[in-house]
Amino acid sequence: MKRIAFGVAAVGLAIGLLTPAMAADIPSPASRKSTAVYVPIDDVIARWTGFYVGAGTGADWLGSSVYTDQGRAWPGGRIFAGYDRQFGKSFVAGPYADLSYSGARAGVTPDLASVGATGLARNEWGGDLGVRAGWLATSKVLFYGEGGVSLAPLRMSYGEPKVGPAWSANRTALGWYAGGGAEAFIASKVTLRAEYRYGELNAGLGAPVRSMRDQTALFGIAWRP
Repeated sequence: MKRIAFGVAAVGLAIGLLTPAMAADIPSPASRKSTAVYVPIDDVIARWTGFYVGAGTGADWLGSSVYTDQGRAWPGGRIFAGYDRQFGKSFVAGPYADLSYSGARAGVTPDLASVGATGLARNEWGGDLGVRAGWLATSKVLFYGEGGVSLAPLRMSYGEPKVGPAWSANRTALGWYAGGGAEAFIASKVTLRAEYRYGELNAGLGAPVRSMRDQTALFGIAWRP
């Protein structure tokens, strides 16, 4: 619950930070009385349509039925690039790719530790291919959902004296993720974003370690040339 609350809080904070941008799009009574200025629809659409690159930092949590981070958040970073296409005045969608690094790790659960089990799981870096789609609250503020596939190396070890000798494994795991966030222009070619993702990586080891859960909350900045 702490992790999800953190992610919700991150997006909530972003919404709070983006409120001035949203308010800036609402005309004042005085401006409504002034002469209207015609803006071609192509100029508005061009705000979101195009390529972008960016980077961000945030927190990462890792766990499974065997391993737990006990609610501890590990620092992480991400670089990303993608393409957005605006459809009409309210809808934006497009593909993207990113590469991330994290110090996320998790030890065995308290129940397993109580019977003498030991172990550690790590997920240091990974790559994602995804698609996002969202709704424009104003011409400058986008709320979006996203999803895609992940690829990441997992380093795991586990031992339980009453069962057998300890083992370790390094696996490149394929998985999926889904999430959402908010993004807004703070300058003509610069946007800020905040997002939360939940995903699972297939550990490929069978019971008891079938998959690893990975959750991230991120704040980022992007440049749109």
